[in-house]
Amino acid sequence: MRLVRNGTAVACLIAACGVIFFGPSPAAQAPAVRLATIAAMSQRDLRQWDSITQAMLRGGELRVRQVRDDTQIPGRVNDRADQYYRGVRVFGGDISRQMDLQGIVLSLFGNVYSGIDVPVDPGLSADDVRTRVNALAGLEQGPDADPELVILPNENGKTFKLAWRIRAVTSTVDIIQYFLDASSGDVVMQYSDRESQSLVGRALGVLGDNKKISVSGSSPNFSMVDRLRPPVIETNDMKTTTIGPTAPWTTRTSTQATPTTTTPGALAGAV
Repeated sequence: MRLVRNGTAVACLIAACGVIFFGPSPAAQAPAVRLATIAAMSQRDLRQWDSITQAMLRGGELRVRQVRDDTQIPGRVNDRADQYYRGVRVFGGDISRQMDLQGIVLSLFGNVYSGIDVPVDPGLSADDVRTRVNALAGLEQGPDADPELVILPNENGKTFKLAWRIRAVTSTVDIIQYFLDASSGDVVMQYSDRESQSLVGRALGVLGDNKKISVSGSSPNFSMVDRLRPPVIETNDMKTTTIGPTAPWTTRTSTQATPTTTTPGALAGAV
């Protein structure tokens, strides 16, 4: 009950700050956006939002996730806190604060949702979710694929849904974040979580002609892995100057997207 009372108080505080506006009649218009985007740097905004976030921290609606020293400015500390509703993390709701060594907040940024009113008891178990995701991904997930129950905002907080979130490796060599309805198991949102960088370079072919090659950036090198076309296409280096490999092969890499030596160019003729 304490958490619910704090939640009501926080909603009132946010409304009082003039950040979120509700119309006179919910039936007369579309649901109001209940997302507050915070960018507090002035003394006035900092006082208001510091009061709100401190109340949320005391009530358990914000939980500190990370605290670390500022790497750019000595004597300052940065922390990040996730938003929670009745013990369930609100996906996308978090704040970042920069403080001095006395704990005085110097800047505050983030996103906070209000007006959340959804049940937090899932109809599906974590094991049900794993089974469902194995079928969606076409691949059985390892023990590290642990589902997390979250509150998923839709349309910038116009509606909310209780969902299971799980990060899965697929049979198509991708990493997908799945969000499944906690009651039905239907996919309510998904996106690729794989980070990649592709570009087109040039190299000499086996006949001395210019070839276009698709490479992927992986600091500090570029590897001959084509991510611009749907099939998995990569060129491997057999690490040998004689017929037959003398060591296990690796993906061919270069420090330049456009190699200047003939060896990568010869490999380009095989792509």
